[in-house]
Amino acid sequence: MNILIKYGLVILLSLGISSISLAISIVDVDINGDTTALNDTEVGGLDIWKGETNSLVNSKPSTEEAWLRSILTLSANAIFTVGKEETVAYYETNEDNTFATELSSATSDYWILKNAGWWVLYENVAFLNWGVFDASSLQDGMNIPDKDGEFLISHVTVFDGESGGGGGGGGGSGGEIPEPSGIALIGLGLIAFSFVQRKYAVTSFKA
Repeated sequence: MNILIKYGLVILLSLGISSISLAISIVDVDINGDTTALNDTEVGGLDIWKGETNSLVNSKPSTEEAWLRSILTLSANAIFTVGKEETVAYYETNEDNTFATELSSATSDYWILKNAGWWVLYENVAFLNWGVFDASSLQDGMNIPDKDGEFLISHVTVFDGESGGGGGGGGGSGGEIPEPSGIALIGLGLIAFSFVQRKYAVTSFKA
């Protein structure tokens, strides 16, 4: 039994360590090669790609929201607070082809990345104040990373919260969704390991 417990503790510790190593964070320089104060900032996980288009008639938030509703399963009375930010910088991360952009809202359930003639919709996960995307999945016409090294997104539109009942599209979290903490897992494993060792020592002494 003790062997099984110890193997379980090893697995628990491994999960904690792996969750730390798999965290996505900004690297020590921005896309122009300059040192950035955001160095090592954790940005959560990769956001979920929901759809893309190059056929919207304009970039008005109302037009983008209508497109969002057309591809998500939402309740008829779902309401979003919409915000739009122009000329947005984005940053390289420690994951290949993965970039992060800081969103204007810390409660965004969905966000749209607009560059060149394309719009891409993401469902936000983990750190809601960061948009994290895989550039390798984008259309070549989006020029991300930009061939001239400018690394700017024409604009980002965020959609905060879904009130009035939920559909299959998610939303309504209204805040940051916590990820499993690697440090907490390691701490739990160490406490459990210490308990088992003490119990084993007491049993051996009595024997």
